[in-house]
Amino acid sequence: MKLNTKFQGLLLIVLFFLTGCAGIDISKSTYAWTPEVIRASDTIYANVRIEINHELSPELTKLWKKWLNTDRNILNWREAVSDAIREDMRRSGVFTNVSSSVSTDYDFLVRIESLESHPKNFMLDMVLTVIDPKTRKAVLSYKRDGDMGDSMMSYAPNLQKAISSQLADIRRQMLVDFTGKESPGYLAFLAPSKETEKETSAAGVTEKEASAAAKPAKDTESPEVTIFSPRTVRGLLVVSKKEATVIGLAKDESEIIAVLVNDVEATLKTFQGGVNFRASVPLSAGESELIVRAIDKRGNIGTKTLKIRSEISGVIPVEKPSGSKPNLWVLAIGVSGYEDSNLDLKYADNDARSIAKALKAQEGKLFDEVHYKLLLNKDGTRENILEGMSKFLGMASYDDLVIIFMAGHGVKDKQTGSYYFITHDARPDTLMTRGLLWSTFDEAQRRLASNVSKVMLWIDTCHAGAMKVAMRGAEAGEELSQALKSAEGTFVLAASKPGEESEESARFKLPGETGGHGVFTYALLEGLQYKADMDNDKSITISELNSYVAKRVPRLTKGKQHPFFRMSGTDVPIYMK
Repeated sequence: MKLNTKFQGLLLIVLFFLTGCAGIDISKSTYAWTPEVIRASDTIYANVRIEINHELSPELTKLWKKWLNTDRNILNWREAVSDAIREDMRRSGVFTNVSSSVSTDYDFLVRIESLESHPKNFMLDMVLTVIDPKTRKAVLSYKRDGDMGDSMMSYAPNLQKAISSQLADIRRQMLVDFTGKESPGYLAFLAPSKETEKETSAAGVTEKEASAAAKPAKDTESPEVTIFSPRTVRGLLVVSKKEATVIGLAKDESEIIAVLVNDVEATLKTFQGGVNFRASVPLSAGESELIVRAIDKRGNIGTKTLKIRSEISGVIPVEKPSGSKPNLWVLAIGVSGYEDSNLDLKYADNDARSIAKALKAQEGKLFDEVHYKLLLNKDGTRENILEGMSKFLGMASYDDLVIIFMAGHGVKDKQTGSYYFITHDARPDTLMTRGLLWSTFDEAQRRLASNVSKVMLWIDTCHAGAMKVAMRGAEAGEELSQALKSAEGTFVLAASKPGEESEESARFKLPGETGGHGVFTYALLEGLQYKADMDNDKSITISELNSYVAKRVPRLTKGKQHPFFRMSGTDVPIYMK
């Protein structure tokens, strides 16, 4: 289905002129947008409560009332801008935790006051104040201002850019003010007391452990640590390298501030409820231990230990374990039912279920385990999809295979060329704020691909060839299961080329099925029933599946639809008898 989207600035000016005389209230959601966040270069380990107040100057308020003739619209606009500022701060990663709840324990208060004015041009002034919660006095203050031009057409976009750039500039200065033991922010809020320093020094704990221990503790549970890689054989890890790369997951009720592997600090990727961690540690010959310690904000420490034997020289006589195959992780998204019933499809949710079921059948064959997560209809929101990629697929280890399947509406914006997946709660007038912009999805996919060597995208939407997907290099593989373990790359198989619709019908169903499919998914499922096994070796690779689907779909649609395929990497086996 072809849909048109409006730029927010154009939408705003159209609403102004259309509703000025009638005095119609415009909802806050119409004004809302998702900020393009300039992420902070570092993190301040602190729980922060944030207060935001966005105001319009008297002359601009008068102008708004002239345009819209209602106070409610001004309030909705102010609240929408405040929400965007809060989201920008939260997603920037400058603090370990940002909350607006009064009841939440916090280290200090951040108050952001912004003002729009219109003396001649549109202006934005912003003040961020860091306040001591005990004394209620301001300790640090940052002021920024900016000229947003005189054009009403560019008013909203320029405001969004000004907010993003001003907050990013303030955060850069804040990081300077909180970095180092002698910095004003650290001394005012984060420095442990002298008594705590003496106690922790005597106990021999690290600086980060000491900082965490200085916080008042409510959470007394230790973080839960899971190690995905490397895997042990009969409880012993045997390696022939001079270093080991440890990849895992740490979860806890409180924020996790550090993961140490043999005292080497791991790199962290945070999600709600925990972190994924990765660290490379040097090894010496002989038997030793890998000790993983996860430290939460309240000073609790979770520990996991691996016994290790490093045989750096010579051949290691290691029996290959029976469970050495990779795992398969499937995120299957299918949206048939939309909040706007005019967008409803018939079979997208059935497509996702059938793909997950077909791939689950590979458990114990090509893969040790097959894990899948379904996001169907009302669960197919922008937030759930991105969380599924970071949290669920984030549990995959480096050698595993990840498949993301998406079925539903897709649209390419004619003015910008941007591609959107239309989520359950998106409508044409909220596409920019509720739809899943493909560049956002692609960024999440790239973060995923940095920890997983093989990522496949199967996309059954209209105009899917308009996607711009990050690809990366690869190395050669070997025989079947080894080829799957050693291959690397990103593989995209999509339903249609740019400008083409994607067809669905009740006639596209496999024997024994009651519901239909999209023609692209139907061809995929046919191919996985070994019709794509071109060389009759009882296995199917991604290139074989692509060749089958590429020939089958145009025949089924009488030349109206042509699948789109891109591959960067070694051909990967994905199915076997």
